[in-house]
Amino acid sequence: MKPLAPAPHPVYSLRLSLTDRCQLRCPYCLPGSVAPWPEKTRYLSPEQIARAVESIGRSRPVKIRLTGGEPLLRAGIETIAARLGSLECVREVALTTNALTLNKHAEPLLAAGVSRLNIHVDSLRPGRFRAWTGGDLEAVLDGLHTARGAGFRHIKVNMVVMRGMNDDELMDFCEFARREQVTVRFIELMDTGCARDFHREHLLPVREFRAKIRERFTLEPMNGHDLAAPAREFRIVETGARIGFIGSDTEPFCAWCNRIRLSAQGRLYVCLYDPYGADLAPLLHSGGQEELDRLVERTLKGKVSYHPLTAGGWRPRFSMSEIGG
Repeated sequence: MKPLAPAPHPVYSLRLSLTDRCQLRCPYCLPGSVAPWPEKTRYLSPEQIARAVESIGRSRPVKIRLTGGEPLLRAGIETIAARLGSLECVREVALTTNALTLNKHAEPLLAAGVSRLNIHVDSLRPGRFRAWTGGDLEAVLDGLHTARGAGFRHIKVNMVVMRGMNDDELMDFCEFARREQVTVRFIELMDTGCARDFHREHLLPVREFRAKIRERFTLEPMNGHDLAAPAREFRIVETGARIGFIGSDTEPFCAWCNRIRLSAQGRLYVCLYDPYGADLAPLLHSGGQEELDRLVERTLKGKVSYHPLTAGGWRPRFSMSEIGG
């Protein structure tokens, strides 16, 4: 099957990974048996990140989402965010985080120009959360509350739905969306290859958990949806809460996808499942601007979907922490 080339979009949505490290050990991303990180990892410097973004921005304007791993582990993240936000080609800087240390960073991030936050929470039960991830749910919620108090108005909470593990919390998260005045997005478990047995056992297709919520609530589609956005968002009529559904594994949105990804080490990917990517690091380290621009332009022009449902079923093996969640 020939890979699908998505329809052109006026803006690139760049997932920009600042580190591949994370304090949590979610069972589908960084299982406890994962090999340890090398002692020294050569990440792109702030200057090199800015050069890469400027090169991408020569093709189309860019909306940036800082990610990881856990991006708040990157020293100087506020300085990086501010620098990127000052670039002429950048339309927005957002952040995805596990929120464990967000209480320390919320105000500086807002001051640096970060406008939106996505916070990842798979369970609202402290014991369950700690057993799965090794993390402290209270710290996550404290980070969320601190961010809202600091002035963040666009906060989304992402929950990966897992059969037999947290699908009994769907209604709890719907109530959480109402109580906390955040948008909760229910995300289908993806097979990234790093935990395939886990995926086979715990995949709950988006159509099933969407139907479970519809048994309880009336869902009204939100107006003005961008087809390139991964979530289909709704308002719960009975409570006014906002929720969304992302079915990346069984209901991919490849035909409209405008996402590209830059790893912390400098590899540019045109698709989450892209098995190759283009290594920008040598040119970013050497300063060859014209060569860099040509490589970036050639890579972006070749953007296609490598999703298993559109590219013949082959699945590469990777962790979301490596390529940016």
